[in-house]
Amino acid sequence: MANLNIKALDFVITKSQLVQFEQKIETLKEEVFNQKFNLNKSLAELFTIEEKEKFLSLLSDNKINLKNQKDFVQFLTDLQEQLYKLNVVKLTIGFEPTESLVLQLASYFGDTSEDSKTILEIDYDPQIVAGVQIYNQGKFGDYSFKTLINKFYEQAKRATK
Repeated sequence: MANLNIKALDFVITKSQLVQFEQKIETLKEEVFNQKFNLNKSLAELFTIEEKEKFLSLLSDNKINLKNQKDFVQFLTDLQEQLYKLNVVKLTIGFEPTESLVLQLASYFGDTSEDSKTILEIDYDPQIVAGVQIYNQGKFGDYSFKTLINKFYEQAKRATK
């Protein structure tokens, strides 16, 4: 598998966006060998204008020869494999996040290198009060107010015994 430059995929921030993007890549792979395949038409049908421009930039950045179907399909396959390996940070919060918050979180958890990307999986749990639970690379942290209060309660209970 080639290590691709995926910097142009800055529009893929959340796990749900990643799944949608992977489905679009799979559709492209299926369409390539259709005799009437037209890349621009397929991209226009699958992607928004911004996504299409960034996808074309992705092709250019990785020097993909679009005249060679085999190379294009191999690129799509390599891209899928690389997407499957992306780091996913799972956040559980007590409210539905706004688009602005998702962008701020993406910036905070940001990409650590040029060829790496972090994807956010954001879950809503009303039991989380004023904070967040974070699960990343096998590590879990609970930074919610509820957990903090429970810790204080347990400490106070032990101190009164």
